[in-house]
Amino acid sequence: MAETVVSVQAVETAGETVVLKVRGDIDMASRDSFHRSLFEQCSAASGCSVVVDLSEVGFMGSVGVAGLVEAKARCAERGCTLRVLVVDNRPVLRLLELASLMAPLDVHTDPSGITGG
Repeated sequence: MAETVVSVQAVETAGETVVLKVRGDIDMASRDSFHRSLFEQCSAASGCSVVVDLSEVGFMGSVGVAGLVEAKARCAERGCTLRVLVVDNRPVLRLLELASLMAPLDVHTDPSGITGG
């Protein structure tokens, strides 16, 4: 099976906040690539705050949720925070709502103020 293309890029740094922009579909085919990229970027983040921007994700299944929960735990182990940004992406937002992860993942729908910049 061909791997679905998903990218996780550090696109912006504001103070101690690093914004990771995720693009593509997060499903079983892209799971390994998504998890590896997300964990590497979180580990490499120089700031103490990581924002994962899911606004341009086309599809996210349970493997995406699992990756976010694991990344949040890894950030916490390093004394960093992880927040999630979802702007104008109802399917992804609905998944996080149904999984009762809005508060645990600190999900925001408005980018103003989330980067601290």
